[in-house]
Amino acid sequence: ATKRICSMVISKAHATTTITIDLFVLPELCPVGYSEDTFQRYRPFTPELKRMYHQIDQEMEDTARICQAFVCYGTIGWEDDNYESCKTSSEHQNNTFYIRQKVVNSSGLLVASYDKIHLCDYGDCRETRFFTPGRDVSSGSFDCQGWKLGLIVCADIRYPLLCRQVVLNDYIQEDSLPPSSVLDTCQVILQPACFSRDLSFRTWKSFRETRAVENAVYFVGTNYAGSYYGESSVIPPWVDENHEPLIWNTESGVFEAVLEKDALLWAREQMPYYRFLIQDRFYPKSNRFL
Repeated sequence: ATKRICSMVISKAHATTTITIDLFVLPELCPVGYSEDTFQRYRPFTPELKRMYHQIDQEMEDTARICQAFVCYGTIGWEDDNYESCKTSSEHQNNTFYIRQKVVNSSGLLVASYDKIHLCDYGDCRETRFFTPGRDVSSGSFDCQGWKLGLIVCADIRYPLLCRQVVLNDYIQEDSLPPSSVLDTCQVILQPACFSRDLSFRTWKSFRETRAVENAVYFVGTNYAGSYYGESSVIPPWVDENHEPLIWNTESGVFEAVLEKDALLWAREQMPYYRFLIQDRFYPKSNRFL
């Protein structure tokens, strides 16, 4: 699966002549796959399975270098996620595993590694049987071609304070000073997901539009293909009849979107939500609710 997905990414990068693709975003746990059978069989309990995950890392790093683009992909992570841990028996190791999303840059270097914080145990999901929640919001933040981006994964979308922390990542410390520019905070939230059409699917659209508008960010949600999944999307920082989200169907493929700084600036300067976001963080005793 890894080689097939990497080949698809490389083909798309080489076939695109009108624009340069800066970032590829794969869904949650892609190319590993999302199912209870996968979780049961392929959590890296053994050195052999850990080596398999490092081979996936190497394939993705090579793909990023070939494409000269950032690649965001999913994997199963563990505490001492390094090559040395693949050489020894796991008998006395801490078998704690995470739903992890990694980003490598165009040189194949790791620039972000985020562990899903809000595991899902409703609808088709039973993640807490297999995984441990992540702890570090800031680990998913990175810069790409003049854009500031942050990661969440799938069910994380349902928790507004988490997205707010992602946007304010560089300014959440108690002694932080307010940003000097509206472009100093995170501008794009990436949400790799495995959203099946269970009881939670209908509200995915509502949540991603809300997270985009309330934080004045682009919101990029990627999903698996197929009739039971689909509808990957790019939501602009303001949504109305003239600024509709881009929503794809259920087909497999690589889909393109172009983000525009002017749209981001307009949402942050002309609409009140970003201003309130900053005000709530740095001036909580203000009288804006009166």
